[in-house]
Amino acid sequence: MTIAKTLRVFSRILALGSLALLVACAGADDTSEISSNAPATEIEAVSPEIANVAPPETAVPDVDAPAPDELIGLKPVELSEAFGTASLVRKDRGTEIWQYRARECVLFLFLYTKSSNNADNALSVRHIDVRGDQKPTECIKSIVRERGSRSHG
Repeated sequence: MTIAKTLRVFSRILALGSLALLVACAGADDTSEISSNAPATEIEAVSPEIANVAPPETAVPDVDAPAPDELIGLKPVELSEAFGTASLVRKDRGTEIWQYRARECVLFLFLYTKSSNNADNALSVRHIDVRGDQKPTECIKSIVRERGSRSHG
């Protein structure tokens, strides 16, 4: 039997079991602890109170990360210091694209040389792009945060 068939059979058994449980619970009408002659205030006192508990906060720790505009002009050595090893580096005729991944986003850094006439012809970031649900600032923080958790964990 394949895994898909096994899962279908299991889900049907689970659904039938849940239905049987609901039918059994609906039929049970146990009111033996509450007297019908008791005043309403006593009935309210017997009723359980539901605690209003707020869900635990999932605060994301703040990290020291560069702003998107601070990345423009950074050289490869500086990028490696800030973010570690890129998950992908594509090199093509004097241009490099560095990719960094986080759970929520992907950061692309486009490195170009200034010009062939300039003495300082080193590669540096000229453009950034972010893919995913986060804004560039939050994506950069996610990458720095995850890089830190990988290096310490």
